Amino acid sequence: INISVEGTAFSQMEQDLLRACMRRGIVVVAAAGNHGSSEPTFPASMPGVVGVGALDHHGRRWSASARGSNVWV
Repeated sequence: INISVEGTAFSQMEQDLLRACMRRGIVVVAAAGNHGSSEPTFPASMPGVVGVGALDHHGRRWSASARGSNVWV
């Protein structure tokens, strides 16, 4: 599942749904955000979710891309 939205919180129902998907072996990939900080965002910072940042045209981390432990790729 690809989720291209991010925020500071996801509802309990949304978190439960994503956990249920991951328990069934479904890979969840989520945008970590374009806020340029290491503040965790949801759902990218949920355990088991693959958080994805952005690169610039030189293949380096884009300055506005999220960074930190919740960005795997």
